[in-house]
Amino acid sequence: MGKKIAIVDDNSIVVRQFRGSQIERRIISADTFMAFKTNLLPQHNSVCVWLLDRTLPFKEGEVPIDLGDELVKELKKVCPDIPRICISTMGY
Repeated sequence: MGKKIAIVDDNSIVVRQFRGSQIERRIISADTFMAFKTNLLPQHNSVCVWLLDRTLPFKEGEVPIDLGDELVKELKKVCPDIPRICISTMGY
């Protein structure tokens, strides 16, 4: 089994727009993820996926990730201005 990955966006309105879509279970808000990571499953805190609107270079430990064309297409519909999706092994 691989590590659990949560797709996270800070905007809960964005997250709500995915309700009823095939990727509903694959996206949660940052607040939800932080609560999940801190309180429920600290053993999974080494990996999280963050939807970034970031102009800074990647921090050490962060790499771009291919989430699959369909998922990225769906995310872009709701979040058209997010330039890249990255996976981070940093603690948040």
